Amino acid sequence: MAGPFTWAGTLWSLAHKVHGLLEAQEKAAKAITALKDEVQGLKVELERLKAREEVLIARAGAAASVAAGTVAAHSVADTARRIGSIEAQIADTRRLLPPGG
Repeated sequence: MAGPFTWAGTLWSLAHKVHGLLEAQEKAAKAITALKDEVQGLKVELERLKAREEVLIARAGAAASVAAGTVAAHSVADTARRIGSIEAQIADTRRLLPPGG
């Protein structure tokens, strides 16, 4: 038969293990809360980055439109200049031709 000290030692050991489990549970709960907060922070950062990406895409589209417009305007101006030059050459050639020829 076990003596009272043996039972007390067993109870003390069991109480110590339960205490250790409760401490581990508390630490795990704190870690989970910290991870939850970190995930929430990452979600906020992701939403901010998505919004920034949308702004950058809009700006890039606007810049591409401006660039395309500039290129088109330059091309039209260059074409008009060349046509004008050709017309001037034709006019000069006509002036040099003899009448009726």
